[in-house]
Amino acid sequence: MLGLKVRKIDGEETRKKLIQRGILDRRYRIKNLGDYLVFPISKRIDGDIVEMEFELLEKRDRYDFKFEMIGDIAIIEDKYDPSILKRKNIRSVYRKTGDTEGIYRIKKYEYVAGEKNTETIHKEYGCRYMLDIRKVYFNPRLATERYRIAEKVRDGERILDMFAGVGPFSILIAKKKNVEIHSIDINPDAFYYLKKNIEINKVRNVFPYLGDCREIVKELPDFDRIIMNLPKSSLDFMDTALNKIKKNGIIHLYSIKQKEEIKYNVIDIQKVKSYSPGVYVWRYDIKP
Repeated sequence: MLGLKVRKIDGEETRKKLIQRGILDRRYRIKNLGDYLVFPISKRIDGDIVEMEFELLEKRDRYDFKFEMIGDIAIIEDKYDPSILKRKNIRSVYRKTGDTEGIYRIKKYEYVAGEKNTETIHKEYGCRYMLDIRKVYFNPRLATERYRIAEKVRDGERILDMFAGVGPFSILIAKKKNVEIHSIDINPDAFYYLKKNIEINKVRNVFPYLGDCREIVKELPDFDRIIMNLPKSSLDFMDTALNKIKKNGIIHLYSIKQKEEIKYNVIDIQKVKSYSPGVYVWRYDIKP
């Protein structure tokens, strides 16, 4: 049957467009080819079209409710179908009961079914991240964005990940590029898993720190690139970032603020994901 082959970095945007146009054949599983995805489509369109066999989704794989996967934990918002536990890749089901809260960015979950264990290992672009969903912030919907940033990095850069969490930006970049990355988080549990994930992924060019990034960076050198993934309050830390970015460096600022509120030298804007109804997370690429 027909398939549309795209780079994995463009996968989520392509999937949404195909659904909007009614072209994605949702009876079949999307094919994963490493750095590329192939979408089963119902008719020929412009693009890299290939002929291939697709795996037919079993009936239980098609649900009338939304859920996302963090490792082998399914996170649901409202509805629940017990058959979801028949999937081999799902061990536990939890329901999200609140938004991200506090300086540690913790979400609240309630147990629904399966094993009562909130620690898992999430796999993404060849990396493995150990984490506990009740103790740390982790968003699987940022996978494509993390890959986009890793693709922008050049060998030899010194990078600061100001709000590193368990290390998904830092570790992916460290595995793909010959760089030096300094990764900071204020949450002791995130710091614990950050160190574990450095070991699990066997990266030696990520240097973890526990504490307030405003204090820690005072003892660090200047950087070629700074990642600021803290959408609600990243702007509060811009003075710190500007004091530590090199003259020709770049800052990736993630914010829910509109462009008119970003009073800096923005050279590029990317809509990253929905944050809440009518509110989006944007990435503002900023030059000093």
